[in-house]
Amino acid sequence: MIVTLAAYGAVRPPTSVDYSITGLTMREGLSHNFVEDLFLDSRGFMWIATSGSLARYDGYEFVNFTPNTAGRSIKSVFVRKVAEDRFGRLWVASDGGLDVIDLENLEVIAPADRTGQYGRLEKIPSGYVSVSADGTLWLRNQNEIVAVEFDVEGCVARISRMPHNSKSVFINGAVKAVDGETGAVWGSIGGSICRIYRDKGHLRAVPVSTDLSLDSDVHVSDFIAIDDCVWISTDVGLFRYDRRGDYVRAYHSVPGLEGTLSQNFITGLIESPTGGLIASSLNGMNLYDPHSDSFHPFTLNDISRVPHGLNSNFVNCMLKVGNTLWVGTEGCGVGIIHPKRIFATTLRHDPADVTSISPNPVNAIYEDSEGTLWVGTVEGGLNRAAADRSMGFEHFRTPVISHNSVSAITADRSGHLWVGTWGGGLNIVDRANPGAPAKVIRITDDGAHKFDYVGTLAYDPYNNAVWIGANMGIYMYDIASGEVRVPFSGAADARGSVCAVISGEGKLWMGGLDGLYVIDLRRHNGTQFKAERFQYKLDKPESQSTEKVTTLAITHDGTLWVGTNGNGVYRHFMRGGINCFKNISTADGLPNDVAHGIAEDPHGNVWVSTYHGLACMRKDGEIVNYGCDNGLDTEQFYWNASLRLANGDLLFGSIDGLLVVKGIAPDGGVGGGNTVLTYLTSESGKHYNPTDDQRRIPEDEKSFEVAFSSLDFIGGGQGRFYYRMVGFDDNWRELPAGRNSVTYTNLSPGDYSLEVKYVDGGQSLNSAPVASFGIEIVPNFYKRWWFLLLVGVSVLALVWGIYRWRVGDLTRQRNQLRHAVDDGVKEIREQKNLIEEHARELWRQNEELKHRNIQISEQKSQLAEMNRRVQKMTVDRISFFTNITHEFRTPITLIIGPIERALKLSTNPKVIEQLNFVERNSKYLLSLINQLMDFRKVEAGKIEILPTRSDFVRFVDELIPPFRAYAEDRDIEIRTVYHLSSREFSYDQEAIRKVLTNLIGNAIKFTPDHGCVTLYAALFRSARCTYPNTLYLSVSDTGNGIPEEDIDKVFDRFYQGKSQIKYPLIGASDSGIGLYLCRKVMEVYGGSITVRNNRGAGCTFRVLVGVPDEDMPQAPSGEPGALSASPEVEAPRLPDGTRLTVLVVEDNSDMRAFVRSILSDYYDVVEAGGGEEAMRILLSRPIDFIISDLMMPGMDGIELSRQVKENFAISHIPFLMLTAKTANEARLESYRSGVDEYLQKPFDEEILLVRIKNILDNKRRYQRMFSAEMKTDALNMQEESGDKKFVDKVLEVMRDNYKNSYFEVGDFAEALGVSRSLLNKKLSSLLGETPNQFIRTYRLKVAHELLVKNRTSRLMNISEIAFEVGFNDSKYFTRCFTKQYGVSPSSILREDI
Repeated sequence: MIVTLAAYGAVRPPTSVDYSITGLTMREGLSHNFVEDLFLDSRGFMWIATSGSLARYDGYEFVNFTPNTAGRSIKSVFVRKVAEDRFGRLWVASDGGLDVIDLENLEVIAPADRTGQYGRLEKIPSGYVSVSADGTLWLRNQNEIVAVEFDVEGCVARISRMPHNSKSVFINGAVKAVDGETGAVWGSIGGSICRIYRDKGHLRAVPVSTDLSLDSDVHVSDFIAIDDCVWISTDVGLFRYDRRGDYVRAYHSVPGLEGTLSQNFITGLIESPTGGLIASSLNGMNLYDPHSDSFHPFTLNDISRVPHGLNSNFVNCMLKVGNTLWVGTEGCGVGIIHPKRIFATTLRHDPADVTSISPNPVNAIYEDSEGTLWVGTVEGGLNRAAADRSMGFEHFRTPVISHNSVSAITADRSGHLWVGTWGGGLNIVDRANPGAPAKVIRITDDGAHKFDYVGTLAYDPYNNAVWIGANMGIYMYDIASGEVRVPFSGAADARGSVCAVISGEGKLWMGGLDGLYVIDLRRHNGTQFKAERFQYKLDKPESQSTEKVTTLAITHDGTLWVGTNGNGVYRHFMRGGINCFKNISTADGLPNDVAHGIAEDPHGNVWVSTYHGLACMRKDGEIVNYGCDNGLDTEQFYWNASLRLANGDLLFGSIDGLLVVKGIAPDGGVGGGNTVLTYLTSESGKHYNPTDDQRRIPEDEKSFEVAFSSLDFIGGGQGRFYYRMVGFDDNWRELPAGRNSVTYTNLSPGDYSLEVKYVDGGQSLNSAPVASFGIEIVPNFYKRWWFLLLVGVSVLALVWGIYRWRVGDLTRQRNQLRHAVDDGVKEIREQKNLIEEHARELWRQNEELKHRNIQISEQKSQLAEMNRRVQKMTVDRISFFTNITHEFRTPITLIIGPIERALKLSTNPKVIEQLNFVERNSKYLLSLINQLMDFRKVEAGKIEILPTRSDFVRFVDELIPPFRAYAEDRDIEIRTVYHLSSREFSYDQEAIRKVLTNLIGNAIKFTPDHGCVTLYAALFRSARCTYPNTLYLSVSDTGNGIPEEDIDKVFDRFYQGKSQIKYPLIGASDSGIGLYLCRKVMEVYGGSITVRNNRGAGCTFRVLVGVPDEDMPQAPSGEPGALSASPEVEAPRLPDGTRLTVLVVEDNSDMRAFVRSILSDYYDVVEAGGGEEAMRILLSRPIDFIISDLMMPGMDGIELSRQVKENFAISHIPFLMLTAKTANEARLESYRSGVDEYLQKPFDEEILLVRIKNILDNKRRYQRMFSAEMKTDALNMQEESGDKKFVDKVLEVMRDNYKNSYFEVGDFAEALGVSRSLLNKKLSSLLGETPNQFIRTYRLKVAHELLVKNRTSRLMNISEIAFEVGFNDSKYFTRCFTKQYGVSPSSILREDI
């Protein structure tokens, strides 16, 4: 509310209880803090004269006039006085002379002068200007007092002068009309106070009283008439002239004497609303008390306890606007003294007063039945104040109570006070003897639950019990039996309970971090109560967003109000027997969405203390917000500390004391005047007169900005503007607080009306007045009606002219055409006869062609049918050929594999000899199959070149040993010579393998005993090749060579030399397609293969292939290293030491048995005959590894791997594909479906075992890298796989919950939306850790980062870091950290490592 100055006009100055001060200084935009004059013009704008400029202030912005301001230039910045005449002009008296400002256009103008004297007058330095009731302008300059009269048009009609004979150094002596007197002004003439009249073009001065004859050097600053007295302020004191009694009373400053002026230099006078007088001086202000005929001095700092920087006692001027006092100071700008809108005080701790409230935030408030006030503070203990509050507060701390942080207070009907503490449990205090040590309860009777941290208490009169809301759990203390128990299912798991209230229906409402609980106190079975929980957002539970309840209150009508942390407040109501909640938030007007306390005042208004200010929700639905700028001296409140006292006062706990709210002003603090436009500026920078009735803006101005002001100089910080442009948008739009302008862009031409509402405080939008401003968007000239009409007439004239010209032209053409047509008709008739003859001949030829075309079409159809049959037969043969060769590989695998195992197990030489025969012929058969399959690929054009980077020397060394065994039988030496700049480069292993196998086999086959076969490999650079690097390979022998006539035929298909001597090579094919395949492979590779006979003996095959130019690490060429021995296979095991389970999926039972025989020594093996059976097994029992054949009836291996990877429960299982297919397409498709490894049949048993072990070892290595880095990329998963998304979600949940010490596996599984068992299985397989281990590892990883970060900052110690990452026990944290990293946390913090 706004309290009028009447409160202090009679007997006392304004105080901080009822008044606040708002400052305008250079910080707010004032040009200078030295203020000479204040003036409110007829339009409601405030004019402030400073030593830096003359400024017009609209509540938001300053418009400055200085000698250097373009368009607003005045003669001097030292403005002494301003006044407005009846023509809307502001007259400015300054050290530079006289200026006139047109208030409508804000332009400096020169008034019309009919006397010819104004030009000289405006250049004389002037100190005072005023306007009398008859419109005469009165000036006081260096030497004269001047009266300026105007005619009806505002022109200067007459100028009258008289000397003032003053010897004062100040030129701003007052010349001013006094209320109650017409036709004259008061002023000082030679020190004598006179009435000054206009008399036929002259001025006449008449002394007021002989007692008002002062010295000629006395400065008279102001006059004011109050009742029958005229007060005169001077630099030697204050004088009061009684017009009825014709006597003078002088007032002076007497140091040390109470009731006298604070200073003799009086600078200004104003009248209070009750007729009192306020006199400003160079030492503050003085309030006149007519009862004692004395003065009460006061300063700006006496009014406000909070420093505002307005601490100057040098007051130069004052201005009263309504109930607000504007004070201009010398050096501190303008102070605005305005009534508070709320009656509120804060009780703070005063170290000098032992009866003041304890320091620190107030956390609990309670008033007992006797009116005694109990206040709990954070680390300040318990405070007690008697009902009359006369003795202040008593304090009770440890050891009287168990802890100094008091968080909750209640009382029972037996006279006991129940005090909950944050760290010391529950205390039972005797209210009659509170100094006696309290009884402490902190654990349930069964010892299972502790409640050291109590958040709220509620006495239950229905069961004579106290309900305890703790940091973990809700408990009930039965006063009669002394038992503490868990009152309902799930109560022990309730987290962070901080507020409770009991309704008249016997229902206990309790809120905390887990939402809102409601317990029916009248329904129980003796120990257990019926409870309902509202966990998620109260008005939108489907959002699944947990509601954090911070405060509760029930109003006199039984309505429950719920305050939350982040969602504002809710009003509870019932609809059809269902609990419903209506949300109220910042969108509805609250200052903040974090509610700390709720209380109802005696008038039915609901008050909410928030994190940033206090809100009053009135019964009419409007919300009024209060802060430091309109009555409060604190804005930050504390949790669940609010209470309405028996006397109607409201109490709210804040971070620095206890706020007492006694009420608000009757008018609600609504301020604001008429809304006006302050400026209208276009995009180009052009300014339009905002005061014009119709503001015209050209269409070319694409955008313009409009600013407005309510001229509410006090409420501007709280009020908001609403606006709409009628004709463009009919909906009201809101501007943020503090903003007063809006911009429009690309409005269409037309008439608009900008409507603006200013809503302040509790004012509703509908009740606020509307200010309307017309705006016309003027279209471009080419869119105006006259221009369009002119263009239309011109177009019509042009069309008519063209029409007339065209008609004449067409007539001439028609005559010419008539003659031409006659000549042409004759010629056409002759040609017609000739054409008819040609047409008959063409018809005959056309019929013959049709007959032939039919014959050709029939022959074409026959050929197409024959071609289709041939193609179908070819496709069928190729398909059969391909499938049968693939089918050969599986039985060959079952032959070669067991033979190799038998060779390793057998010791009988004869058996070994026979087995060797079988093995060599099996491999020969495999070679034939491979060549047939390669031949089919060549014929079908399906060979692909896929270069990969690898060690070429190692590749060749692994290729040669099978040939070396045959060569040693015939004493043939196989040499390898390398000339390589790098052993590693990119090449296609399969292509090179096919070529070298055929070339080396042929060389051995045509080399006699004791001969030599040489393989030479070299890398060199060649500009003639596609690639800058070229791989050169040559295979030479010492045989008989190739006949010259056959040199060009050796690469032909099915070529076999007739005259060459061949030596048998068991296992090598003799089909005549080997060299043909070599040539085709090289053609696809982009290389070449040639042959020529050696000079001595034998021949040499040469191969050239391009190698990409890569960054190849240098390695010395020469003899290759020896092949590495086969590693000893040691199968991985599960963490508990049990063997892994491998699922073998194969439709061939013999192949399943063979694979089982290889794996059974190392793994538990489960078999499945097809994909469908495999899926049933996978979903019914735990499997650690999958080995599957590619080609199976029904669900093949590709489909099985795809379904495994798409099933979240089993997608983590590694997958190895076995296949007889050799095509790259099959391999790529397998990898795309999620297969981890691909192995071709036939295969070596050691290779199978090593591949399995490598897959599992790599998985564990990736898991260790993930544990160290906590990054999903370390697991080497496919980017879009479900497992990678799952791990990302796991990390996200941990980032959100690692600080929560109560976060455990159940919460983890719930957050991820999976069961605990599935979570354990997925994390154990994907990350190698159980959920509990992973939670601990993640917390320790974060702790390690915090320890490293705090080496230099030292912002946190080890205990704080442990609590920060979710450990409740710092010692347990140290043990876990040391075990994980091998060093203690303190070592890392000391930079020991």
